[in-house]
Amino acid sequence: MQRQIIVTSSRKTLAYLILIFSVLSTWRSTVQALIIVPTRELGMRVTKVAHTLAAKSGKPGTEEKPCTVMALLDGGILRRHKS
Repeated sequence: MQRQIIVTSSRKTLAYLILIFSVLSTWRSTVQALIIVPTRELGMRVTKVAHTLAAKSGKPGTEEKPCTVMALLDGGILRRHKS
């Protein structure tokens, strides 16, 4: 049963990322999307799917290059500061 949940979650992640990748311009070398997620686990899943899509984003035979995906993942505990 746990495997089914992972597959379903990856499909939802893919659906969101396809929308983002559809509006990216690979010829621009600037940050074009920022994805913020609430957990490290979800961040790792999103990064994995984004890397898969990015590898397929360049068009062979053209000057378009694949997208670059960068991830900043933090697993630390947030602490509230008293003022």
